[in-house]
Amino acid sequence: MSVHQRPDSRSWFVSWREDGKPKRRVFGKGTEAEKQARAFDHEVKAKKLRGQSIEDIVAEVVCTAHDVYIDALAQAYVDMKKAEGLSLKGLKEFAAFINNVIAPEFGHRPVETWTELQLVTFMGQHYAGREPITRNRYLSYLKVLFNFGMRHLGLKANPLANWRKTKEKPRQCLLTVEDLAKIMAVAPEHLRRAITLGFLTAMRPGASEMLALRAEHVDLERRTVKIYATKTKTWREVDIPEAYVETFRQWCADSKSGHLIEYRGKAMKKFRRSFKSALKKAGIEKDSVMYELRHLSASTMIQAGVEPGAVSQILGHSTVAMTVDTYYHAYAGAKKQAVQGLAAKLTAAMVGRV
Repeated sequence: MSVHQRPDSRSWFVSWREDGKPKRRVFGKGTEAEKQARAFDHEVKAKKLRGQSIEDIVAEVVCTAHDVYIDALAQAYVDMKKAEGLSLKGLKEFAAFINNVIAPEFGHRPVETWTELQLVTFMGQHYAGREPITRNRYLSYLKVLFNFGMRHLGLKANPLANWRKTKEKPRQCLLTVEDLAKIMAVAPEHLRRAITLGFLTAMRPGASEMLALRAEHVDLERRTVKIYATKTKTWREVDIPEAYVETFRQWCADSKSGHLIEYRGKAMKKFRRSFKSALKKAGIEKDSVMYELRHLSASTMIQAGVEPGAVSQILGHSTVAMTVDTYYHAYAGAKKQAVQGLAAKLTAAMVGRV
């Protein structure tokens, strides 16, 4: 074990190895943080001389401490989520956020001394210029973490208990159905397939849904696609349009990796480069991403008068209210049409009385 100070943030931390893997506990910046780091290092080394393993000693020192610090809290959370089978990608993003953003600023103080004002102000400064959705996501991470600490580590209060997400801008979809036709005319086969699949099913075009979709999730007899949403941990079924049943059948037959979307016989991890390249080849000067397929699909259904409940089920939203709130701008035409219909009904009734 050894005590160090990070050259970039000036925060103090103690590092050691467990089972050949590097571990660290961050204490933050300043003289007090250095004292805590050296005291932690000294206590663990002293107990190690008595024959205990470092893993057991660190767990004992952290868990018997009166105060809860962010490093111990985050590590306990990660360990539990790993045991529950949570995606390692998501856990890595969470760990990087805690280690690189939160710990250097707040790691030297017990979590119970943090306040909502301090956290929200810091996040606003750290992510200045970014969309509200970024700050909302990371503050939500912290709120969930603090609730975990209250349930499992004796944390007495959640500093973000009263925090609520700030209003985010309506999601704007720059792409049109005509744009999709232009892109597909110049796109490679795997991207054409992804665009078709994404627009017809409105699934999330990333690793969580589209890239995880396998041939066995396609039921050609019932003509449905079964989609697992990691976000809500639920399955949903979306019908395959009659005109595309044979297309889906061919995709399943051609699959070498078992996935519906693959490149050179192997499962894919992302579309970013190929989609940007296709946009350029198609002459579409829009800063668009694959996720807009989902928005375009939803907006197209809404503008065609599809009942909100059906749209919500296809999207995999937890409630119809969420769908309406997210895509309320797409309902503008429907509202106008509804009012016109009411006016027509009233006029007809009045004429009938004359």
